[in-house]
Amino acid sequence: KRLDEYFAKVVLENCFHDRFDVLEVSDKPDLRHKTSSTGIEVTYATPSQVTEAMIRWFQISQANVSQKQDNIDWLRKRGYDYQDNAPFPFKTPVCGDTLKDTMIGELCDIVKAKIKKLNSPTANYAPLDHYELFVRSNIIIPVFQEFKVVNELAEYNIGEKKFERIYLLPYEEKLYVFDMLSGTVNIKYLYNRSEKMLEKAKELC
Repeated sequence: KRLDEYFAKVVLENCFHDRFDVLEVSDKPDLRHKTSSTGIEVTYATPSQVTEAMIRWFQISQANVSQKQDNIDWLRKRGYDYQDNAPFPFKTPVCGDTLKDTMIGELCDIVKAKIKKLNSPTANYAPLDHYELFVRSNIIIPVFQEFKVVNELAEYNIGEKKFERIYLLPYEEKLYVFDMLSGTVNIKYLYNRSEKMLEKAKELC
């Protein structure tokens, strides 16, 4: 988990250097910006085997013949039937009748759990002026649903303490910023910088 916190620190400092000059890795919440009295809770919401399966799936197209077959064999042993040019077979659908039936429902569950913890009298979170949430996950949000997600998250972002911003970093080169105060969403494109940011985070750990 410590790597996730340092990774979130590097991503946020790079994407929002005007807001976060220095984020300190702490506890309850995981990151703190002293000047603005802002705390950021960090969570990684993808099981490690799913993460490795995704990496292997997307690497196959660039692998040599031997590596390609090794990855295909690894995937098939774990129930992933690889097909050329097919999308990764997520267990939860990307689209559905309602947002709660899709991967967005998983994001809502994360927010609900984190808000409950943030407001728990026994959690002992530091008293700060602002709280935010950073989620790293394999969740995919279709373009036509991006602006609906804020309203969906608002249903769960309730309590004396609320997350003013919710960041979502999926396995695409972009960072979603759900502004819960204004009800808007912005996207920061990373332009293939995430690997370098991850390396920087590993150096800091």
